[in-house]
Amino acid sequence: MNDFKDRQGNPISKEELFAQLSEAILANVMVFDVVNISRKEITMIVGTDGGTIIGGGAMFQTPVTKKLSEEDGRALFDTYAALLKQYDAGLLTTDKIKEIRERNNFEHKITSIQKSNRKNN
Repeated sequence: MNDFKDRQGNPISKEELFAQLSEAILANVMVFDVVNISRKEITMIVGTDGGTIIGGGAMFQTPVTKKLSEEDGRALFDTYAALLKQYDAGLLTTDKIKEIRERNNFEHKITSIQKSNRKNN
């Protein structure tokens, strides 16, 4: 039986779950890129608990509902690493980037970081 579900609770394959999680984690990295927080200033943690991106006084989590096995955590990491590599190489289409942003509260997260930075300055 498949234990994996999307955000709406619909059953999905493990591969689709990892793809969706990877896109959500990438959206968080893209937020930091847009607000000019360099990759050297952020920490990316991807594994059995999902993904967490920390930097610039902000933390964005992309949790899994049920902790992944070590093997599945590694598969998620590999899926995310491949997607990040494509993004960094400019291989994702404009439509794909727009889709990732729209599905992952991109604009709201930018506003959150900007507000946080204004309070800290």
